[in-house]
Amino acid sequence: MKKSILLSIIALLLIFIAYAQVVSTQQRKLYIQADNEIVIKTGDASITMKKDGSIIIKGTNLQIEGTKVVNVKASGEVVLKGSKIKEN
Repeated sequence: MKKSILLSIIALLLIFIAYAQVVSTQQRKLYIQADNEIVIKTGDASITMKKDGSIIIKGTNLQIEGTKVVNVKASGEVVLKGSKIKEN
């Protein structure tokens, strides 16, 4: 019963977000929780977060910018694949 109420609230929240033209908040934190998966999508770009901890970011052009330090840390392998991999 509690689970279905929670899922209904999440569904309503996601519907509200989907139909909002401009979302503006003055809050310091936005918290969204789902039992299995959260997908944020616009056009050809999407971010998918799954309950197993995997995060998939898709887009036609991905860019990561940092004004100071950008860290990449993994307890396993870091794999880069591409037709050409450049470094400076």
